[in-house]
Amino acid sequence: MCLGTYVRTTIIDKLVLDFVNRHAGFNTPLPTSLSTEATQSATVESPQSPSTPTQPEPSLQYPLPPSTRHKVQIISLGAGTDTRFFRLLQHHPHLAEHLIYHELDFPATTLKKIQAIERHPFVKDLLLTAASRAAATGTSPDSGELCPSGEDLGRTSIRISTDGTNLTLPLYNIHAVDLRDLGRPSSPTSAPPPTLPNLHANIPTLMLSECCLTYLPATTSTALLTHFATTLMPRPTPLEVVMYEPLHPHDVFGKTMRANLASRGISMPGVDAFPDLDAHGRRLSEVLGKGESGQGNTAREDGEQGETGRGKESVESEGWTIKDVWDSMVNVEEKERLRRCEMVDEEEEWVLLAGHYGVIRGWRT
Repeated sequence: MCLGTYVRTTIIDKLVLDFVNRHAGFNTPLPTSLSTEATQSATVESPQSPSTPTQPEPSLQYPLPPSTRHKVQIISLGAGTDTRFFRLLQHHPHLAEHLIYHELDFPATTLKKIQAIERHPFVKDLLLTAASRAAATGTSPDSGELCPSGEDLGRTSIRISTDGTNLTLPLYNIHAVDLRDLGRPSSPTSAPPPTLPNLHANIPTLMLSECCLTYLPATTSTALLTHFATTLMPRPTPLEVVMYEPLHPHDVFGKTMRANLASRGISMPGVDAFPDLDAHGRRLSEVLGKGESGQGNTAREDGEQGETGRGKESVESEGWTIKDVWDSMVNVEEKERLRRCEMVDEEEEWVLLAGHYGVIRGWRT
């Protein structure tokens, strides 16, 4: 695993588990790491207070009282081959009682992912075990075997579409969809936006986008976020968005980076409209504050937060470059371990690259 992927995965895993801890109602918070045993021993500091070392994280207490079992929903845009859902269940099996997870991507991608799930017994068994656990606790109506070609097996609620591109299950769904279709304005002559089975409009929701929206025009990606924030998850549903995006396309390194991508036929039309953390923060504040008066706050390059009061609700945002995460949230011992795992010949180049990607979080409460 390259260093940048490790840092990105570490901070996004932490933000995901922070979200679950805030909304699932656990008596004792989950450890905010999905890393391997070696990395679990490292201290990763809280992004909200990077100067304060975290304390050893407690283990979850069992059993959970029924009154604390709250559902949370995670939506991954352009999920590709991401395995976060399965890592969540592997580390915290009881999350099957609380979690509804959605992955959206092109049909060609979802087809390969569903085939991979069917082909690997460990992954398939993990999914079926989670479905059984959810059903046993009364948080899912049914469980059963994977059934291809859209066929039902008794009371099963796990289904794979006839073309093999969609998988539906109360706690896990793979949707074959072109994200641009969700962001297109509706009109009497246009087709309605695609439906997303098992999507719930009234439970706390986290949206993830890891280097996805930058490949869409700015107007399209903003319309997509707005569709989720105002139509699919309208107020007062708590909604949070976490994005990983390229930054600073107009300096020397940014121009070189874009030129290298262009030479391979890859363009990022969204990066010009949102070139830094501040611009991303403004966009998220505006989208999440739709329907309310006043302006949202902005995320700043130093990671500080702002807040806009909206009656009993508020919209907030914050952001960090990958370099910020590396410098302030990964301790010295872990840095040394990672350097031994991956020899970095050009430290200066890594620093430059890490400063040109960032993680932005916006949320309304």
